[in-house]
Amino acid sequence: MFAVSACLCMLTAMDQLIGRRERKKAETRSALASAAMRLALEHGVENVTAEAIAEAADVAPRTFHNYFSNKEEAIVSEMAESLTRLADRVRAGPAGEPVWNALQNAMV
Repeated sequence: MFAVSACLCMLTAMDQLIGRRERKKAETRSALASAAMRLALEHGVENVTAEAIAEAADVAPRTFHNYFSNKEEAIVSEMAESLTRLADRVRAGPAGEPVWNALQNAMV
């Protein structure tokens, strides 16, 4: 009985660790994307580097490259994710709903 209880505790701890790990990855990706967009707006895309984005997000340049292949991908990341969520909400609406109404409802 003790072995089963110990295994269940280990599985619960592993689930929490995986959840925490994924949450931290999402936070890092978001911090990088936000920093990239902010720097691009402040200085212009041509004046932004992956190293500057990493520094602004307080991570190593190597970490930046674990999440994005280039600065442009990081800059448009948040916008692309927002558009994907919007498209998902439009698709989830009632079948046959006029497109304009579907967009309005998805944005509310």
